[in-house]
Amino acid sequence: IPFGVKGRGRRDEAGVATVSRKALHRVMNELIADWEEVAGVTDIAVLTAHAAEPHQEALSTIRTAGSVRLVDIFSLDFTPVMGKPSARTGELETLLILHLRPELVDQTSPTRVQGDVRLGSALYSFILEALPVLCFPQLS
Repeated sequence: IPFGVKGRGRRDEAGVATVSRKALHRVMNELIADWEEVAGVTDIAVLTAHAAEPHQEALSTIRTAGSVRLVDIFSLDFTPVMGKPSARTGELETLLILHLRPELVDQTSPTRVQGDVRLGSALYSFILEALPVLCFPQLS
């Protein structure tokens, strides 16, 4: 779902679109209920990269017959990749976008951008390696 619930006090910016907490919650409940009923899915991992409290609340209160694990990818400890204890979410988002969709990032400093593309690639790989353990620790 490429939309999230906007946090309290966040200013509106051009191009930003959000849904209500109730709307996101309902969409997720309906999708998961259908996956359970039609496909027999019993363990679901919901990945998010949106730390706003209302967004997290909408996802953490999903109703299901099986189990749902909510994983905020930005709650990972990126020290092994970043070389520092914590990174700002905005920095992580930019690095990942540079890896996934570099054309969306203003590339005014080509030398720095090349280093950031490599770091974004390393972050992406780190996240992919961590997800199975985070989403389904019982399988590890």
